[in-house]
Amino acid sequence: MSTASNRDAARAKAKAMREEQARAARKKSILIIVAATVITALVIAAVIFGSKSSNGATPTGETPSVSPSTVAGIPPHTTENGAIPFGKDLVAGSVNENAPVIDLYFDYACPHCAEFETLHSAELAELATNGQATIVLHPVKILGSAWTDAVNNALAVVLVKDPAHAMDFHKNAFAILENAVKTQNPQALTIQALIEAATNAGVPTEVSTEFTPTIEANTYQPWTTENTKHFQEIGLTGTPSLLINGQKVDLAEINTPTGITDKINSLK
Repeated sequence: MSTASNRDAARAKAKAMREEQARAARKKSILIIVAATVITALVIAAVIFGSKSSNGATPTGETPSVSPSTVAGIPPHTTENGAIPFGKDLVAGSVNENAPVIDLYFDYACPHCAEFETLHSAELAELATNGQATIVLHPVKILGSAWTDAVNNALAVVLVKDPAHAMDFHKNAFAILENAVKTQNPQALTIQALIEAATNAGVPTEVSTEFTPTIEANTYQPWTTENTKHFQEIGLTGTPSLLINGQKVDLAEINTPTGITDKINSLK
């Protein structure tokens, strides 16, 4: 072949390589956009689902009764329907006698629930420690997420081994979800993140090391099932749902850092 022919062949080969690289780059960009769109859609769907209301029957709002659990897969310091009450000392299983009862139903995979926790966690803790209310947590599974199972199992371990730090762990677990949603990074939802959340809540390492085998075995699946069954039986359909003395509260009416306190005071 002549020198000119060699140059033409080289140019043609280089052009073909450039076109292939451009196609690959376009394909990668499309995949990134699709992944981001899927994550956003999931978040929006969860928030929309969480905003639904219910007109079904509600609990009576009576002070909850707690007894040591003897049923496999159900952690202690919980009520007959699987709820976790907190009184003045913020230890799981405690109550404030003759005080209003605040029931909070949530799914650990629900971004709207994470936003609610950010807005109201300090207020709820203060209401309990001041003796103004008994806070009752109801962890349910309505979004079909494995993350819900993971957090519920980790929380159950804390209830068994370190009930004094269950409330703080609950708050920190929602912080993991909120960060994952904000950064659109579902890879942040890991067992290691739950272990770190427990450590930051004051849970000893010998307790959090039990998270991995418990989550992998889904040991406390019966507890999740019991909580979710109760949620459905009383006619609730969306999370978060807040009840005061058995009456469902419109979340739009309490959408301030003191909204729940104001609602409680208005009932006096």
